[in-house]
Amino acid sequence: MIRNYFKIAWRNIHKNKGYNLINVLGLGLGVATAILIFAYVSFENSYDDFHNSPEKIYRFVRKTTSPSGQVEFTPGSPLPFQKTLSEQHPELGTFVPVYGVAGPQITVMKDAATDSPEKYMEEADGICAGPEFFEVFNFPWLIGNPKSMAEPNVAVLSKDFAKKYFGSYEKAVGKFIKVNNTDIVRIVGVLEDVPLNTDFPMNLVFSYETKRKNPDKWGFTKFDDWGSTSSNDHMYFKIADNQSKEKVNKTIAEFSTEAYKDRGDKDVKEHYITELSGMHFDAELENFKSKVVSKSKLRGIAFIGLLIILMACFNFINISTAIINNRMKEVGVRKTLGSLKSQLSAQFLIETFLIAGLSLFVGVLVAILCQPFLSDLFDLPKDYSLFSNTFLLPFCVLLLVAISLLSGLYPSFVMSNFSPLEAFRQVSKSSWRAGFSFRKGLIVFQFAIAVFLIFSTLINIGQLEMLNTKDLGYSKEGVFIFNVDPELSNRNESLKSEFRNIPELKSVSFNSDNPSTSNNWQSNFAYNHRAEDEGYNVSLKFADASYYDTYNLKVLAGVIPPNTDSSKRYVVNETFLKKAGNISPQDAIGKEVRLGGNGWAPIAAVVKDFQTASAKESINPILITRKSSFMWLCSVKMQSKNIQATVAKIKEAHDRVFPEYAFNGEFYEESINNFYKADNQLGLMYKYASIIAILIACLGLIGMAAFMAEQRKKEIGIRKVMGADISNIIGLLSKDFVVLVLVATLIGLPLAWYFSKEWLQGFVHRIDISWGYFAITIAMAFTISMLSVAYHSLSSALMNPVKSLKSE
Repeated sequence: MIRNYFKIAWRNIHKNKGYNLINVLGLGLGVATAILIFAYVSFENSYDDFHNSPEKIYRFVRKTTSPSGQVEFTPGSPLPFQKTLSEQHPELGTFVPVYGVAGPQITVMKDAATDSPEKYMEEADGICAGPEFFEVFNFPWLIGNPKSMAEPNVAVLSKDFAKKYFGSYEKAVGKFIKVNNTDIVRIVGVLEDVPLNTDFPMNLVFSYETKRKNPDKWGFTKFDDWGSTSSNDHMYFKIADNQSKEKVNKTIAEFSTEAYKDRGDKDVKEHYITELSGMHFDAELENFKSKVVSKSKLRGIAFIGLLIILMACFNFINISTAIINNRMKEVGVRKTLGSLKSQLSAQFLIETFLIAGLSLFVGVLVAILCQPFLSDLFDLPKDYSLFSNTFLLPFCVLLLVAISLLSGLYPSFVMSNFSPLEAFRQVSKSSWRAGFSFRKGLIVFQFAIAVFLIFSTLINIGQLEMLNTKDLGYSKEGVFIFNVDPELSNRNESLKSEFRNIPELKSVSFNSDNPSTSNNWQSNFAYNHRAEDEGYNVSLKFADASYYDTYNLKVLAGVIPPNTDSSKRYVVNETFLKKAGNISPQDAIGKEVRLGGNGWAPIAAVVKDFQTASAKESINPILITRKSSFMWLCSVKMQSKNIQATVAKIKEAHDRVFPEYAFNGEFYEESINNFYKADNQLGLMYKYASIIAILIACLGLIGMAAFMAEQRKKEIGIRKVMGADISNIIGLLSKDFVVLVLVATLIGLPLAWYFSKEWLQGFVHRIDISWGYFAITIAMAFTISMLSVAYHSLSSALMNPVKSLKSE
């Protein structure tokens, strides 16, 4: 019996191969989209879930509330806080201090004295951790023992980095590397292949004792300084079996109150623990890899994937029910010969299952071909593979069953419910006419999704285009940036001298940060000898006098202090003066500022406001001064048609002055684009989803247009004989679709407007949603729909009426 079901199903699929090809293509596109989105969403949700008992691992967080009520969160904790808490409360669990090493330069020490050392500027940050780290986190060792990490000046490498540095990971143990041209460390182990789904940069792990031995070289804080906190000084925690999160947080709160009580700090500082599972999704706190994905974004992407697969299923339902008339006699014969409703339903469900199986095969092939785009679209690791996901096969099986049931239940129900008499007469019941209305509803649903995605894509493009063309208050074009070693700042003038011999370079500046940056150095301060500090912090930048010309910052009042001026003087922005009491730039010159615990120093100049971070944030009050130990960035303004050759000259000059330092640079515009990386990815996703949704909707319209043209063939012939011209016939066949697309537009546009408006709220600077976006969306929707039905409408209009009217 089952064999006959499959045999008959295959014959029927072959008989209606044109319609079923449309079904397979539509479902295949939907399946490919679902597989790619599932791969991405499941990968992001799997971060750091491979550790032993991950539900027991937590991260410490500090909340700071200023007297003005300003609240800040950081994953960093003061080093004495970490040490004292772990010593006084060992009963809470296992404490794991970790320091994030920011982009270290690694010099590989060669065996032979004649071999020149190799230098690497590692963008993937490393960490400092002790033996307890490997007790809590599951990163297996290929060679060596975690206990060796209790020593100072030792490190463990990932297998990939061991191969990169020494050619073979077996040769790495016992060799030496130099970090940032200062500390020489010995390699004591090699880790197994590090999982891709972790927020810990495990390619370079230095012992935490190395940091304890020389804290000045490994961070900006000291082990006896309660007043300073670095966001790179994390502490993780594995809770004891007899403890709970609530009990631990209560103990930490009591400890924090006592620890900060007599330190004279006006800020209120609180510490607590949060689950490790939330670290990958916490944009406010981030992590060592600075890769954070919001759960709302993942839910939105998953929802779009669901909509697209529903569109494909509705296409199938539409076309399957549309061609029911062609199979009414078959149903009548089967029922006359004794077939039961259940048997007819099973027959149609098996046909659906075969089509769904073909679609799954097509979808998997398309997903494999599109996998390279997955990394660009969702920022997945380049070596991530679809087949590395252990849940992919169960998902595909579940998808096959879901599509078969969702696409097949309604058509099988409609087909199996005809009475034999009705089938032979080919007379449709009222319920069948209702079925046609149901199909119209499905078309409306499909095009409403397409309209939603088209409008959202246009808004995303418009917003990002505005950000690219917006006046940021500084010049970003042609600025090339690279790192320098602040401990070798005595060579900076030599580098400038080398750059003077490159005519393509206009100016050179040594500084700590670009004008717009995600770094945010802050300090308390007092203005104009006021008795109390201001109730908010000021953001700091350290830069020389050339900084303002390099970035074309506009000076409103005063004079920029020259590099030869050894006295401490400050440059502030307009926001600084507004928040200090709406002071005019001219009146601010000469007024004094006390920064932190330092002495008073005058304001020498005021610059026009510039964007201090991404356009999602408001402009901060800024204070700029000079401090060579913090000026680790070199910004070069160039004016050249041959960019590549000019960069090569910059590198040659750099290598002559800093031969021991690896050259690694980029154009500042690339750095700014990182602010909007997630939004650009969202825009790409909308574009691809829109294209897929439009293709699926068009396939459905093409199938329906073909069916309607066939059903109304004789009517068209009669109309042509009675004098109807081509435009009348095309209008006759197209008007139904025009109405459907109009209804879909009226549904999709308000929803798209609402969600786009919500997305734009995340930007301080944002576009207005003008009527132009609505007009373009409507025009695109109607153009796409009309092109989809144009072929069948035109061919029907041009058909010889003799052919359509002749008797069968």
